[in-house]
Amino acid sequence: MIAICLILAAGGLTIAVALGIQNHNDRILTARMAQSEAELKATGARIATTKDHELKTVFVYRAGNQLRKGLIRRQREGVSIRFTSSIEKTSGS
Repeated sequence: MIAICLILAAGGLTIAVALGIQNHNDRILTARMAQSEAELKATGARIATTKDHELKTVFVYRAGNQLRKGLIRRQREGVSIRFTSSIEKTSGS
């Protein structure tokens, strides 16, 4: 009788630990999804602000177009994007 109680207690403890681990993993995944969502929104905003009529020279136009295509491709692939530099808009040419 004691052996059966110990087996049931071990089984219950195993289930409780498994559920605790799953809850922890779910919280981590939720936090990562929120971070990715914020990054994608920032990427979308950056793509939206790069307008063709604001790009004055052919070089800047091509660089901006390549950047926009790359950002869209990375966004579709679900790649996390971190910006370290930006294309400067030329003014008044």
